[in-house]
Amino acid sequence: MNKTNGWLGLLLFAMAGCSQSPVETHIPTGMNLGWKSLPHRIAATELTTNLKAENPTITVQNDGGDFGAVDTATANYQTISIAHPGLVVEEVSTTFIIEPATDATATDAYLSTQNLELPASLDSSDDVAVFIRGFRIDTNLYESAPSFQTSEELPYDPALGYTTGGFGMGSSDPIRSDSGWTVDVFARNRLAVSDREDMNAAIAEATTWVRVDYLVVGLPEDVTLSRADTNYTMSYPDFGSQTDHPHADTDKQTITFDAENNTDILGFGIQSFDLSINVEGNYDANCEVISEEINFWNEEINGPGRYLREFTTALSDVTPQDDGSVQALFDLHISNSSAMNEVGNICAGLSGKALLLRTPGAAVPSITNRKLQFDSGINVEDSLND
Repeated sequence: MNKTNGWLGLLLFAMAGCSQSPVETHIPTGMNLGWKSLPHRIAATELTTNLKAENPTITVQNDGGDFGAVDTATANYQTISIAHPGLVVEEVSTTFIIEPATDATATDAYLSTQNLELPASLDSSDDVAVFIRGFRIDTNLYESAPSFQTSEELPYDPALGYTTGGFGMGSSDPIRSDSGWTVDVFARNRLAVSDREDMNAAIAEATTWVRVDYLVVGLPEDVTLSRADTNYTMSYPDFGSQTDHPHADTDKQTITFDAENNTDILGFGIQSFDLSINVEGNYDANCEVISEEINFWNEEINGPGRYLREFTTALSDVTPQDDGSVQALFDLHISNSSAMNEVGNICAGLSGKALLLRTPGAAVPSITNRKLQFDSGINVEDSLND
């Protein structure tokens, strides 16, 4: 082999080494969990996925207290599929302990935070996107029975769960240091008294546990990361039976990512959300929280907490604009609508943060929605792609 052919071979080998194959991944873009007919307490509740598996899976559970056994749980999980050279994909999970709150309206009520060191595989990434992949809420992970469970006056089983003032989870923006990437993460699970004397007494000292699952995507230099926040209220003044709780209109749901020139949409997902029910300071000042004066057992017990029929946090209609910005719909929703009797109305405060990935020449990905129906009291794992 002559010298010219030898140099040509080395050049071709070097070029082949520098060429990277696209890295494929699913990105979660929304989730919905609820019940077919009735609202219930939040007990063992899970909606998550394993997206890095060769055959990705979805895992669901929704116990809903003892009345959950007479209802059917439902779940929807949205994803997109993207591929781009240089992506680094990791799945990270952490569990938060949510302590009792003396003041349910306090900023830090029912809130837990942590600082996570992200995997070393992300160290060389130019930026990092942290998406919510899923979660699990537990109300009975005690090593021994809590005092309220063995109380002679008001024994309450924590496995039955609690009425809710809403919940949330997510992260701040990751920070890079000499030792790698870190991110502050949070979870909130608001317990709120309602129409059960034994449950209300237990709430004063109840602990809950929230596991949050994240999809972490390291980005190469040619992929940009943008963020857009939303914060709006929804007022449902009426209650009774089968009360309509419409989702927010398009104007409220619309978010806008800053303009960028010569880039196209590669992917998108949710960084954080917080859904609150009847939490003073979070809802519209014109919305009045009203509860039934008499409960199902003809007792004068009530409070702002609500049984949960369903919640939604989802992105859709992600669309580039003529000025280089990108608009999307960010649907945040929570409901206690019931086929039987609702214990009060809802004044909701809803907030969230969405992420957008852009790079030249990308095609806008399509959203795929996985739907499931399942029985209360069981943990179900199924294929995400069915």
